[in-house]
Amino acid sequence: QDVIQLTAMRILFDLFFVFGEDLFPAHADSQEDDNGGHTSPLEILLDFLGSEDQDMRTDAAEGFAKLFFADRINSPRIFSRLILLFFNPVTEDDDRLRQCLSVFFPSFAYVSSVHQTLIEEAFMPTLRIIMDAPRTSPLSKVSPSKVMQFLVQLVDDSVIMRREEGMGCSSPHERLAIRLS
Repeated sequence: QDVIQLTAMRILFDLFFVFGEDLFPAHADSQEDDNGGHTSPLEILLDFLGSEDQDMRTDAAEGFAKLFFADRINSPRIFSRLILLFFNPVTEDDDRLRQCLSVFFPSFAYVSSVHQTLIEEAFMPTLRIIMDAPRTSPLSKVSPSKVMQFLVQLVDDSVIMRREEGMGCSSPHERLAIRLS
């Protein structure tokens, strides 16, 4: 059954990658239906990020990383979930997950200022989740300052590989400082 579930998940990611949100009009902010099921394939995929099964969780993270990198999704909420997964002590021994995300984050962030804006939008919600985590949660062991330092590094516009026009004169660091004040 796990093999079937893993294959189905991969198929959903492939469909989303090829057809984008046009194939799945209800997306990240969908609600549960009357039976407690999800009304959006994207919500189903999000559930896999919290899977106890290491392969399912890692493949889900890799799928979302690919969708972000291909600009198929632009959700600060999902990006935040990837950051939380990366720093979560539960995934400490998941080398494949950590390697995937450690390559994805800078590659994604340093390609485009639009990507850095997405990271800015995920910044505060991510920190709030970590700081509000109950003591029983593994996230309570995550250092908010390390996460903050990591995210600030990702929005360093001096290392953007490609400059884009029309972003205005303020840098991501300036915009983050305004959000934090």
